Amino acid sequence: MALAREKAVIIDTYRDTHKDTHRDAHKAKNQETEWILRVKVTSQAQGQTYNKVVSPRVSVWPEEDDGHCDCDSRVEPCIHLVAAVVALKNGWARSQEDVEGTQPSRLLYRFSSREGALAFERVLLSPTGEEQVLASSLVGLIGGIGSGRIAAPSIPVIREDFKVDQAISQLVAQGLMAHSGPTGRGVLDQRAISILFASLKEIPTAQLDGKEVSIHPQSVKSQAILEDSPHGVRLILHQRLSASEDQYFSNGAVLSAGKLRPLQLISRIIRDFADHEFKEHEFSTLVAELLPVLERETDLEIRTQKLPHRQKVVPRIVLEMDRDPSRPEELEVMARLVYGAPLIAEVIEGHLNFPPKEQVAVIPIRDEAAEQVLIRELQSELHLKPRHRVKFTGIEAVDFLKRSQLWINQRTNQWANASEIQGTAVQAFSVRGELVPQINGGREGLSASFSLSGTTASTTELGRVLTAWRKGEDLVPLLEGGWARIPKAWLNHHIDRLEAILAFRNPSLLNQFQVAEFCKEVGGEITADLSRLRDQLSEFRGIPEQKLPDDLKAELRPYQRLGVNWLGFLRDCGLGALLADDMGLGKTLQALCVVKGRTLVVAPTSVLPTWEDQVRGFRPGLKLSVYYGFTRRLESSADITLTSYGILRQDRGLLTAENWDMIILDEAQQIKNPESQTAKIAHELKGQFKLALTGTPIENRLEDLWSQFQFIQPGLLGERVSDSVDELRRKIKPLILRRMKKEVAPELPEKTETVLYSVLNEKEQSAYLTILTATREKVVRELESGGSVMGALEALLRLRQVCAHPSLVPGLGEKEFTLSSKLELLQETLEESLALGHSVLIFSQWTSFLDLVEKVLNSIKVEFARLDGMTQNRAEVINRFQSVDGPRVMILSLKAGGVGLTLTKADHVIILDPWWNPATEDQA
Repeated sequence: MALAREKAVIIDTYRDTHKDTHRDAHKAKNQETEWILRVKVTSQAQGQTYNKVVSPRVSVWPEEDDGHCDCDSRVEPCIHLVAAVVALKNGWARSQEDVEGTQPSRLLYRFSSREGALAFERVLLSPTGEEQVLASSLVGLIGGIGSGRIAAPSIPVIREDFKVDQAISQLVAQGLMAHSGPTGRGVLDQRAISILFASLKEIPTAQLDGKEVSIHPQSVKSQAILEDSPHGVRLILHQRLSASEDQYFSNGAVLSAGKLRPLQLISRIIRDFADHEFKEHEFSTLVAELLPVLERETDLEIRTQKLPHRQKVVPRIVLEMDRDPSRPEELEVMARLVYGAPLIAEVIEGHLNFPPKEQVAVIPIRDEAAEQVLIRELQSELHLKPRHRVKFTGIEAVDFLKRSQLWINQRTNQWANASEIQGTAVQAFSVRGELVPQINGGREGLSASFSLSGTTASTTELGRVLTAWRKGEDLVPLLEGGWARIPKAWLNHHIDRLEAILAFRNPSLLNQFQVAEFCKEVGGEITADLSRLRDQLSEFRGIPEQKLPDDLKAELRPYQRLGVNWLGFLRDCGLGALLADDMGLGKTLQALCVVKGRTLVVAPTSVLPTWEDQVRGFRPGLKLSVYYGFTRRLESSADITLTSYGILRQDRGLLTAENWDMIILDEAQQIKNPESQTAKIAHELKGQFKLALTGTPIENRLEDLWSQFQFIQPGLLGERVSDSVDELRRKIKPLILRRMKKEVAPELPEKTETVLYSVLNEKEQSAYLTILTATREKVVRELESGGSVMGALEALLRLRQVCAHPSLVPGLGEKEFTLSSKLELLQETLEESLALGHSVLIFSQWTSFLDLVEKVLNSIKVEFARLDGMTQNRAEVINRFQSVDGPRVMILSLKAGGVGLTLTKADHVIILDPWWNPATEDQA
């Protein structure tokens, strides 16, 4: 039925003497007959039948039993090709003359030469041989004929004819094709030739001055030659034909071997320098600026050896920093965009500028894209432009120099282009470190000064430091040049006592004792006679009441106050301590109350954020340094340096080489195995007062006990524990303080909440960033356009899932089960809770995550019960867990176990993934 509706009408028949696009695709052989047919395709609407405007063009090569159709059908052979072949085989194919009684009108694409330029016209050839220039739209003409508005025979057109029509309309609208005379013949603008030739490439033939030619859109380049001249090098530009070319048109076209091709456009800079002789001092400009354009736009031949060598060089930024001797407090900055180190050339106003030299040996190949990146970064990061001078004064200058150095270092590390800072002012405005107080005491009083860390000579005045500190400034200038950071944490903590002692006017015994105690507290030097006096006045009178830190922001409960007194006494006596209070009794707070001097805190990675929050919350006067991450740096001026056991192992040499005033090991059960690397490194740490914190029983194994005491009081228990139990208890009793919750229950809050942090491993971080990058832009775009928030909620859900375990996210699952960071932390926390005798509930909103928790529990051989939405025998599961001999762990989904359930056996609750509704979480 479909075949019957297709009518094949012969358009033309000819022998193929050149290879067009379709012919090349079908094993073209010269001198084979090619039948070209147009297949009329009909459509019906409102009971009437219409011929479609564009009919598929079919090429048939009978001698090869092969053919081609230009329709878009993916089926081969298409129905149009089948119709054409059947029509030919059975003699059904009719010419346009047979169909309409007349010869068909034809479209001719005709080029002509007009005063050396190429002109173009589109001609409609009637059946009687009359020609009419078609200056109007082909679409309008075909539509008018099809609707009957225009009385004319139908014109056989192919879709390529409409492509040409569209290109002509575009060129006329842009003014690139001019019309002159009644024929409408258009002289082409050089820019129009490439566009028109590209649209004509599928048309089998066109005419040039009455002869058939083919159109090829690939351009022909002009020839350029650089050759020696008497005084330098000359550029010769040949806008002429080579021996194989037939004709050249002044508006940018070439006829060669029967093919019309566009001529490559030439930049004005090349035309301006045509036949120009470059002197030696112009060689740099020629090679840097003109040579890349010549290579791009012409067929360049270099016949000279005089030109300097070109080399790929990365552009870089040089910051020149100087100061006027009459205004030493002022910094003057100018950025320069240059090539080479040392400098070869500088980019000034978009051009390479070379320093005045007799001859340049190497010319950089410009990378203008990289130049623009540098210029944008320079403006966004430092608010500078190349060759513009900017001035800064005082601390503003120091801050700018620091930002500049950071930016230069980041660029150099990332891109390996050695950008740099130059000038005489760099040293004058550099921050050389942090000031360290130099405190010395004697019977005559106290002397105080500040020096740069690592030096002993005074480098700035005490009064100047105190004045800057009171103004809230961070830096002070040094006497010998440069700047230094003010030890603000030290001053915040000690300024009141320092000023009071400096104000003493008489050497009373009480004043001398305060000088000695202050020197001891801050690590200052005292004379021998003052040291003896202090010892005499410090005769033991029992455990004294410790003075709480001035910056303490907490109210201590009675048992905590006793713990602080005990810790402070052991610290002052030069002994170590092991604080083993039960979980939730405030071991961290008690430890912070006795922090003095430079303190190192080592804790598991998961509790580093908790330590940081509590230091800032309870002791805001302490200068805290978190020594963690790839960019970690040990700050000698920090009151508390917070790090992890993992970093302790990685930076063993650095941390064990320091002499700390105090060292705190949190979760000290981490060193219970004396043969572990962590324990061995902890034993090497050097500190005046060592404190171990743990909520886990410490006396289960004697070896565990020995390892922890080897840290807090080396040598107390010998090489290994060998004493009797009574002797062992006698030795360690003064150094251990352990209180259980039941002993201090009236003073405890209803519940204790602790947030544990898990650090994503490399694979988890990669998965997290992949999801974040893939969804952020889409979500922001939807929200800005007033769309639903559901996309944002979906993205947040996937990010929360990958933080729990990547396999929860569709498409990120792994074939084999592996522990995620969160599951590793769960296992560690659960083992500690069970060791303390607790029963535990574990909640998650995802049952698929509970499946993974089951695998963890099975791997460590922990019996458990499970309750979720699929549980059929809820009462039986609950009763089993509540029984005395039942499992001590139950895993539950928030929906199934978060409400309407009472489990009195459990005293620890772990929520693996925070829920959207806080009330549900509180209920759990």
